[in-house]
Amino acid sequence: MSSQPTPTIPTTAMKVKGVLASVVGGVTGIYAGLVILAPLAFTGVAWFIGSKLLKPRVPTYLPAIAIQIGHLCWLALGMAILGTLGANFLDVVMLGIGVTWLWLRPGLWPVVLLTAFQVLGLVVNVMAIAPHAVGSLMHKALVVHIAWRLAAMSYMWWAYLGARRQSVPSIEEAPAS
Repeated sequence: MSSQPTPTIPTTAMKVKGVLASVVGGVTGIYAGLVILAPLAFTGVAWFIGSKLLKPRVPTYLPAIAIQIGHLCWLALGMAILGTLGANFLDVVMLGIGVTWLWLRPGLWPVVLLTAFQVLGLVVNVMAIAPHAVGSLMHKALVVHIAWRLAAMSYMWWAYLGARRQSVPSIEEAPAS
């Protein structure tokens, strides 16, 4: 006889995180319009593959992995369309290595490496957005880049901290000395 999985009851923190992600995603989507479709589609495909075909070692990392694969695919597509393969090739390679590492061996070091990569990219994107007019195609694209980087870092750290909490026994579970 197989046992049914016990449903998890959403905590207040989970509800707040969900509402916050929905609001930020909705506002970004409304502003960016069609610009958000490619990274969103790539992220959705990565999520599907990660949840159905090639599951990550630790499933709680799937949102962070899917977001970064979506961003990676969008970057690669943009480089191919614009003919700038050399300009950002190292970024794509570094992100690819980091996400693969996170997928296969999730833990502190891939999270730290990817966070450093995303922070550096975030600084570049924030500096690059200033000269572009609000509402321009480039401004919208940079807003999406910034949103994807922030989402990737948030989900990575939520997954890492959540996995760490699960692996550390609580006071009630600790053996008596």
